Amino acid sequence: MKPTTICFLALGSNLGKRDEYIRSAIRSINETEGIQILKESEIIETKPLEVETQPYFLNCLLKISTDLSPIELLDSMQEIEARVGRKKTFSKGPREIDIDILIYGIQKMKSERLELPHHSLHSRDYIRLLLVSLNEFDVIRYFSEVARVNDYTNLS
Repeated sequence: MKPTTICFLALGSNLGKRDEYIRSAIRSINETEGIQILKESEIIETKPLEVETQPYFLNCLLKISTDLSPIELLDSMQEIEARVGRKKTFSKGPREIDIDILIYGIQKMKSERLELPHHSLHSRDYIRLLLVSLNEFDVIRYFSEVARVNDYTNLS
């Protein structure tokens, strides 16, 4: 048996049949070899953050266990996004489905394709709200610590 890593994924949709896109993505994630869903948050509606002139989002979180590497997990999530119906638009624009890897264990990395922990996890209030609903208080403390470190290292 391969060792596994605990990860958190954020799913969002603000185009079309938002609920169906999210539920389809969750089913696909659940069927992906090397991934086990441990917890699933409720689905909530949130306002867009960076490009505010677009429809509201539906968002949820998944706590998963995986034996995939971070890049293999990213590739799998991008394949699921394409299969569910995501069409590329402009950066931060509206989308049928979006799956972000928020954390991958305690691993930190930054490449062109993937940043861990996710660069904006501490600025999305809905993430903290959904983590509370999942009783994931250690993860909230971790997010808060990442935010403090990022604030400190970004000082000019």
